[in-house]
Amino acid sequence: MSEVTVRRSDGLTVDSDVRAASGLDRPTVRPSDRPSGTVVIGLGNPLMADDGAGIAALERLREFDFDPPVELVDGGTWGLNLLPVIEDAERLVLLDAINVGARPGTTVVLERPQIPRYLSTKVSPHQIALSEVLALAELRGRLPEHTVAIGLQPERVEMTTELSPAVERALDRVVVAAVSRLGEWGHSRVRSGERGARSGSSATVHSALRTPQSEIDHA
Repeated sequence: MSEVTVRRSDGLTVDSDVRAASGLDRPTVRPSDRPSGTVVIGLGNPLMADDGAGIAALERLREFDFDPPVELVDGGTWGLNLLPVIEDAERLVLLDAINVGARPGTTVVLERPQIPRYLSTKVSPHQIALSEVLALAELRGRLPEHTVAIGLQPERVEMTTELSPAVERALDRVVVAAVSRLGEWGHSRVRSGERGARSGSSATVHSALRTPQSEIDHA
């Protein structure tokens, strides 16, 4: 598989730490050689504890290759700037902290018609902008028919870069749910051996993918 790069929407390549430090929190995209129309967007603020769960899940998802490839987007808290990314997609996965009033760390899967309901219970200000983006895409008839939000019930949203223990422990289940949905949409996972040694968390995800998804809640 050819090497891919992470680039900003304006064409510049920016490391995530540099982007955060400079305030240039534009969505970063990992493009594919053969665009498939499927986009996965990680959302949230990694400086605000569990609000960064979507970004953390996206980083773990980067451990996988798919055939055909999918586009992975670090959407951060960039709001309306995500509109062209969303409208150009044919299938869309949103990874985020999702407040449904459940036990912290509960995995939540929301189908397209349910997403506005979860946005009415904001975890942080970035979801206000996301709500506007999705509403605008819907109004313009450009919100992908195949859209799903996958995430975790947060325990705390406060100024820290560390996830709560409950969310940290459950993060792999979000990745499992995302990989499963991508599989339903025709994206096969490349065998782990084709990428060499993987991290411990990635190995855990691979093991979980061989077992039923009994702990995933469809709100």
